[in-house]
Amino acid sequence: MGGPEGAKVAAEAGVLPAMVDPGVKAVLAKAFPDAQSLEYFAEAKKSYPLLMTKYGSRIEAQVNTMIEEYLLGKLSDSEFDAKFRDGLKDIIATSN
Repeated sequence: MGGPEGAKVAAEAGVLPAMVDPGVKAVLAKAFPDAQSLEYFAEAKKSYPLLMTKYGSRIEAQVNTMIEEYLLGKLSDSEFDAKFRDGLKDIIATSN
């Protein structure tokens, strides 16, 4: 599934593959109502996966919680910054 051949097979099975080339787009086009919808799902995008360090999953959990609190208005800008810095210090101090 990592190459063009596998991506086309996945697309024919109704799965949106990670790699999209013109051949895959041609297969996927049959399932979309218009070219704009196809382009939305087939455009090139950068992916930022989980941080790959010993702190990664804990940092991601902290950030996700804090973003939610911030967007809900439960944290101001300065509170966000202070809580983030304190959380990072705690994660570093308590990780092996």
